[in-house]
Amino acid sequence: MSETWAKDPARASRAELSGADLHLDLSGTRVRAGLESTLRGAVRDGRLRPGTRLPSSRALAADLGIARNTVAEVYSQLVAEGWLTAQTGSGTSVAPRRAPDPGTEAAARPEMAMPRYDLRAGVPDLSAFPRRAWLATARKVLATTPDHLLGYPDPRGVPELRAALADYLARARGVTADPAHIVICAGFAHGLSGISRALRSAGASTLAVEAYGHQAHRDIAAGQGLRLRPLPVDEMGAVIGEAAGADAVLLTPAHQFPLGVTLHPRRRREAADWGGVVIEDDYDGEFRYDRQPVGALQTLAPDHVIYAGTASKSLAPGLRLGWLVVPPRLLDAVTAELAAGPSALDQLTLADFITTGGYDRQIRRARLAYRRRRDRLAAALRRQGLHVTGIAAGLQAVLEFSRTDLERAVVARASQHGVAVDGLERYRAGDGPPAGDDLAGLVIGYGRPPEHAFTTALARLCAALPGEPAARLLPVPYPRGHGEPGRPAVRIEGVMTIKDSVIIGVAAICVFVAVLVLVLRMSAQRRAASTNPYGPRMHRDRRPVLTATPTHSRGPGRWEERATSFGPHEDEEYGGAAGYGRPAGYGPPPLWTEPPYDPPGWR
Repeated sequence: MSETWAKDPARASRAELSGADLHLDLSGTRVRAGLESTLRGAVRDGRLRPGTRLPSSRALAADLGIARNTVAEVYSQLVAEGWLTAQTGSGTSVAPRRAPDPGTEAAARPEMAMPRYDLRAGVPDLSAFPRRAWLATARKVLATTPDHLLGYPDPRGVPELRAALADYLARARGVTADPAHIVICAGFAHGLSGISRALRSAGASTLAVEAYGHQAHRDIAAGQGLRLRPLPVDEMGAVIGEAAGADAVLLTPAHQFPLGVTLHPRRRREAADWGGVVIEDDYDGEFRYDRQPVGALQTLAPDHVIYAGTASKSLAPGLRLGWLVVPPRLLDAVTAELAAGPSALDQLTLADFITTGGYDRQIRRARLAYRRRRDRLAAALRRQGLHVTGIAAGLQAVLEFSRTDLERAVVARASQHGVAVDGLERYRAGDGPPAGDDLAGLVIGYGRPPEHAFTTALARLCAALPGEPAARLLPVPYPRGHGEPGRPAVRIEGVMTIKDSVIIGVAAICVFVAVLVLVLRMSAQRRAASTNPYGPRMHRDRRPVLTATPTHSRGPGRWEERATSFGPHEDEEYGGAAGYGRPAGYGPPPLWTEPPYDPPGWR
């Protein structure tokens, strides 16, 4: 290294700030050998990746408390061995290495391949997330939030969000909620994990679950030491009587997932009168279409029902925002198990989003869009002689089959068409339903695809379904320029999409504006031709133009009498030039400068 680094304080300070921080364990008495072997091992093990810029010799020597020359010698040795590279003006960095041969290292878990068209249930249309409104709210929160709210929040969540949720849940879902009894969690899975640990700590051992539901939720409860007891599900919902002897029960009463049935009023009363703890998963209670909204079960028994809701369906699962309304006797235990909640800034943003009405607007907008998708799905399947159930609310529908092997065949065939869809077998608890009814069918999540891909996904799904009528719904190419880049778009024949309607409407407006502009221009030209402020004149085609005689004419008296005559008469002048038949100095020059034609017969 050049000694000018030590002589120039500015360059020395820049050197101390350059490079990355390194954690190096120098053991033993031989400092140089220890530093050399430690750096070599870090590069070999991959802790220092190729291209990583190392600190300067001055900075690393200051960090390790050793001589600068020692670090410079180690760098030189490793550069000579090929572990490091050094260039003037660029410092020292880790040299590129050849990738290890396959099988020499433990294979990393591959990333999950995203299907081309995804109709699996449980996720909304992520492209419909209100990015601009959320960003504007987040900026407002950052600008106005007091400093003390940026510290460690209350374990139950920030008070602003709990107060906003108490008002919203009472208004929209009929929940009896005190802000002090609301606990903010990072989604329902996080909340269920905390509830399961709290129940297990209180001595509970058995959790009754619906025979069809999320396998991930059953795994969470079982992972906390709770035994699971499946409850049969029929057209009236979960059979509450089968939960006798269990310590708690997990239900989706407003819209059973995935079958879509609503818990019958009689069974709702049974659940409210049940002595154990009821966990109510209200995962999509805001989305209802053909019926009045069903209120929360928590209203009937707030002392032993834990109400759970999230923003995963109304906004996006990636926000990791959920809430629990916990009875007072379980509040402390559940809060203690949910110490690590969402970010305080995200909570404050959601609180402002709710209080300003943005959350309600987003739900109404999404409800309208999902209802249109549901109608298109039902109409397409109806043309094939198929019928879907569970479509009065929510974001999924069930297409029932007669046999499980047919369900598996359709799922496999849909996968060949590029469509990911799940069968009821995936949601079944245990080896089979407890009542012996082997339900089979598809769970179609029509809310998941983005709007531009839903038509194609629906067409491909219909092509994979059994039955001869599916041929009428095979993909039909759009005109050139429509669809995804690199592949032809498809549509369902005879079904007009929202995009088609918008294009037709814009074209009609453009045509109307063009016609209106043309009519206005023609009208203006006619008005200009009919009114002439300069009195009589001659057009370029030398045809007479009848105009009003100016009242303030300064010419001879016979000017008014000969207002429609052609050309000059005797010594009259026009526009100040001799031989033009108009008083001098009156008006602008004529459109032509040659003497006008004056037929002798007109005199």
